Amino acid sequence: MNNIYTTQFGEANFPHLNKPDTQFNSQGIYQVKLLVKAVDAEEDINIINQIIDNEFSIQQNKQLDKKDSLLRAPLPFKSIEDCRIQFQFKSKFKPMCSLSFKNCLLLFGFALSQIVFVSFILI
Repeated sequence: MNNIYTTQFGEANFPHLNKPDTQFNSQGIYQVKLLVKAVDAEEDINIINQIIDNEFSIQQNKQLDKKDSLLRAPLPFKSIEDCRIQFQFKSKFKPMCSLSFKNCLLLFGFALSQIVFVSFILI
């Protein structure tokens, strides 16, 4: 599965792009919280939920005897109080950043509270 998915434009808060965030992980994680209007985020949420459901079905079929023991990871998005959705994107690899907005593995903005979109590949 090498499809490239691109989110709607949103506000990037406290992105860790040039240096990884080492507060909770000593190896560091590159990450960004992308805030998108709830109305605009519906398509992204549907895509993510569909991918999760497909992968969960595949795992259930592989492990027929362990259906009850399969656990789901927390969703990579949540609703916040101002009618926006917060998407959480993380990677242990340094993202490729671009100001030209071409598709790449991960695309983030450079400044605090900048309007960006994220392109990502599921691995």
